[in-house]
Amino acid sequence: DVADKMAEIFKSVYSLGDQQRSAIYSAVLNGLKSHGEGMSFVQMVEELESIGTSYAKSVISKIQAFTDYNLFTGDEAFNWADIRDSEGTVYIIQMAGYGREIQVLLTEILLWDIWSFCVKNGDETKPFVLVLDEAQNLSHGEKSPSAKILTEGRKFGISGWYATQFMKPQLSDDEIQRLQQAGQKLYFCPPDDGIMTVAKNIDITPAGAR
Repeated sequence: DVADKMAEIFKSVYSLGDQQRSAIYSAVLNGLKSHGEGMSFVQMVEELESIGTSYAKSVISKIQAFTDYNLFTGDEAFNWADIRDSEGTVYIIQMAGYGREIQVLLTEILLWDIWSFCVKNGDETKPFVLVLDEAQNLSHGEKSPSAKILTEGRKFGISGWYATQFMKPQLSDDEIQRLQQAGQKLYFCPPDDGIMTVAKNIDITPAGAR
């Protein structure tokens, strides 16, 4: 499951092909078997190198900037419950110092981790409030953590708040459809070329659709 999620994240962010996705899946799976929970992205690259195919090598070249940062540590205790139960303290995860691909990659990984935590420990009486700015940069596809949060988050105690300046053409029709499943939608001064789209989103009756 972890290998599949990681492969899907990298495929989405770096627009990888099926063979490259398969190489990441195999590398993560082999790494988890060898290192367990102590596996790192550095070890994922080592597993890709051991696979040795042209597809694996092309993945390494694409993700090298990300792995060179070595952004995660495995020797510190961390629990999302400490943030959820912080009684009003707001935690901001700021990624402005990184390139766009790394920003999206980190966000997707964190969203999957939050989702896994809430599936196991979610409590509707103590919602995990998650505010995502520039949401158009994320994947909202069928296999994305965002899709899970939008379609199933309520029953696991996740309150997702999405902010975006753009819908089309950045997002596909099915991604927009998932965003439309939000319980509340607020529109602030849409651009002239987006007024018709917003109007259709507000009034979904046959008359309004015209």
